[in-house]
Amino acid sequence: MKAQQTLVQATRVRKGGVAALAVTIISLTFAQTCESSSMAPVSVRDVEVEGEIGRRINITIERNLLALDVERDFLRPFREKKAAGGYIGLGKLIDATVRFTAHTNDDEVIAFKNRLVRETIKTQLSDGYIGVFVPDRRIATYWDLHEMVYIIQGLLSDYKYFDNRLSLDAARRLGDYIVKRRPGNAPPRSVGKLNTERAFIALSEATGEKRYLDYCVDGMDLRNWRSPVQGHAYTFMNLCIAQLDLYNIGPDDDLLGQSRRVVDFLTKDDGLVIAGTCSQKEGWHTNQDGRGNLGETCATAYLIRLLHNMLQIEGKAFYGDIMERAIYNALFAAQSPDGRRLRYFTPFEGRRLYYPRDTYCCPNNFRRITAELPGMVYYHADDGLAINLYTYSTAVVTLGNNVSLKVRTETDYPSSGKVVVYIDPSRPTNFALQLRIPRWCKKAKITVNKEEVKEAVNIGGFSSIDRQWKAGDRVELEMPMEWRLVRGRKIQKGRAAVMRGPLLFCLNPARQEAVYPIFGGQRGQRAVELADLNEQLCKAIVSLGSMEGAPVNLADIVGGGAGFGSGKLGSGVDPRNGGNTTGGAGYLQGEANVFAPAESEFVDGVVIPDGGKDGKTPVKITSTGITVTGIADTCTQTWDFFRHGPGNSQKFFNVGDVDFRSGSRSMLAIHANKLITFDLDAIRKSTGYKALRFCTSVGYGGAADPTVDFSVYVDGEPLVNSTPIRRAGVFLDLPIGSDRRFLTLVVTDANKNISHDQIFFGDPLLLPEPSIGTEKDDKIAEQRGRLIAEIGDLKRRISMYPTVGALLKGIRLEMNPPEGPVGDATVRPEGLACHVQARSPGCVADSPPDLNLVLTEFADPGGEAVFFSVLNTGMDELVDDELTAQ
Repeated sequence: MKAQQTLVQATRVRKGGVAALAVTIISLTFAQTCESSSMAPVSVRDVEVEGEIGRRINITIERNLLALDVERDFLRPFREKKAAGGYIGLGKLIDATVRFTAHTNDDEVIAFKNRLVRETIKTQLSDGYIGVFVPDRRIATYWDLHEMVYIIQGLLSDYKYFDNRLSLDAARRLGDYIVKRRPGNAPPRSVGKLNTERAFIALSEATGEKRYLDYCVDGMDLRNWRSPVQGHAYTFMNLCIAQLDLYNIGPDDDLLGQSRRVVDFLTKDDGLVIAGTCSQKEGWHTNQDGRGNLGETCATAYLIRLLHNMLQIEGKAFYGDIMERAIYNALFAAQSPDGRRLRYFTPFEGRRLYYPRDTYCCPNNFRRITAELPGMVYYHADDGLAINLYTYSTAVVTLGNNVSLKVRTETDYPSSGKVVVYIDPSRPTNFALQLRIPRWCKKAKITVNKEEVKEAVNIGGFSSIDRQWKAGDRVELEMPMEWRLVRGRKIQKGRAAVMRGPLLFCLNPARQEAVYPIFGGQRGQRAVELADLNEQLCKAIVSLGSMEGAPVNLADIVGGGAGFGSGKLGSGVDPRNGGNTTGGAGYLQGEANVFAPAESEFVDGVVIPDGGKDGKTPVKITSTGITVTGIADTCTQTWDFFRHGPGNSQKFFNVGDVDFRSGSRSMLAIHANKLITFDLDAIRKSTGYKALRFCTSVGYGGAADPTVDFSVYVDGEPLVNSTPIRRAGVFLDLPIGSDRRFLTLVVTDANKNISHDQIFFGDPLLLPEPSIGTEKDDKIAEQRGRLIAEIGDLKRRISMYPTVGALLKGIRLEMNPPEGPVGDATVRPEGLACHVQARSPGCVADSPPDLNLVLTEFADPGGEAVFFSVLNTGMDELVDDELTAQ
């Protein structure tokens, strides 16, 4: 299928930070990749983008790309070739720069691109190698291959857009270097993250040599890849797109299966979070948790790219709906307002941190996907044109019968839902103009030259207007943007997110000071005072707990506390060295059977155990030298830390009908293979307790069939020995005498494989046995009263300096929340803010709202929460997320 396409040579001239555009139209013929494609994107060369998308493109170029120290950070390691490990991301940078250059045709960007490509090619050795590694670490090293295949793809982009034969030759020589030294089926088999398949498919298309296609298709068995949605999200989606590349060469419906499976996982199985992205700690997840390492920028980029490819093949507007949610929220939230800094993750609860480096995968994948955005606005559809992303923009294309069409879109979307499209064909011609009507839109109105076209409106699809168009025709699309409170799912159940159009709104504490000063950010001396008050409060609570005989929580101790609530949720103990940690972790390599003393005074130490064949190897479990035999023979590997709260990749949280994530419940998560010993004498010294009981519910936390064992020892004597845990869990109530010093918990991999071998101890409590025949004397009672008064005073003083997290848990939004939007130039240029009335903790349902909050777009860098509690009387007014309610 042949068609005519017009390229726009666009020259940007910066005037006061605003880019002006001079357009020259050049016509040429192009061949669509696949005749069965429903849509083909209008090239980045042919589209001039303004509005918020255009602003993001411009600041990424001017304040990020052109501000890079390319010589130091990117080129020098390739010249020196002294590395034994690590990753730069030069190929991704080249790919992004080429597309930015093709889009802008700006002199400064052209010079930047030419230098980057030229100097990269200069680093190529006579054998074809381009990389940073010393000779004995080349090709066999995972990251070296990752670097090389993206360099191939970046150089091929330069050849595609600028016909640079030097880039093609360098890419070919580098591809030959890889083929000669590494068989296609060589490990690692999870080559999707490496991008080998896509690079060699592109190399085959550019050179016309089938051997490159055979290398990745036959050698890597790409055509037959089938897998449940699991593992590393970015890896998985990259491999899906490689199969779509194959589909574009030769349509085969089986090649769409994996991509369709991803979309179903995201929209039907809770894999997509409210911000329009996915991945927790870079892996797939479905619990809707918005904290921590959520929404890896690489995963966001590849999700948008996957949807863009599926939109071309299947022509479903639904893919565009998810794309715009991800672009306006997750992608733009990964960038600072000035464009210079970028994020690795974009959680929607808690702080979002900027990544400290310009190199590595996420910064460069952000640049790449941003450079691709102009090609996601307009699409050739049959013999007409489809508009997917609404932004102020202009495109010049060629339709059938050699008709040149200029189309201009004027809108302030997503600030409003009003879109005006001006059609200017070179002569009157018939074609279909298709407009995407998002699912968030309850009703829409389309007019052509002020006459309503009722039959065209297709909510949730593309509305097609097929008619003869002439120069000066004007299409107006009106999509009323109503505020909606979107019902939370899974861990967000009982809360709601505020949305308007494709935009998600968040609470930025620093923006509340003019409205409600108590919400101001904690800075300077106030932060110091607050931290000191919190420390005093924790000490007072511990003291009171010991007087009242309150239980000691071992999960809290693992989280860095003293057992009475001062520990930090998510914190833990490193099984390799006993250190306290708050970081995320997956696989941990440590030496087996080495007792490591712990930093916590209440934890004696930790071990990665291995009982050897038949469990006869003695394992030291205490600092005093107690050893035990009977521990299982393990693989001597472990995963994650001891955790206060759910573990890394934990899937289940219940024993019976009790969810140990909720309310006042707690859990100590332990993945095989780990052993932790608590110092009961230190706990007694802190509390004054003597005889104790250990009470807990033990549950299975993995995703697959349970194959994990656990044991409980007291001073080396087994109270529970090598018990296989099942999904239903067990309850333990174990007496511990006043003369016993050590309590040891052991979790091992029953099948010598740590996959899914997780358990948790729900409410792991040490309870004081009641003393017989004694009463508290007046002195103790007086001391208790004094402590209670002190705690009350501390709580009152801390309430003057509330932490954002504490207040967010109590905010309840009023129904019909915002009367706005109201413009707020401090959010972002042309951005939005809205006022919401809310009730603070303790307010009854019929009391007047006492908080007037300002919510801002999720891309606002200071946002710390998007889900809020709602009044119970208004739960029926919540709506389901239109992207997941299918």
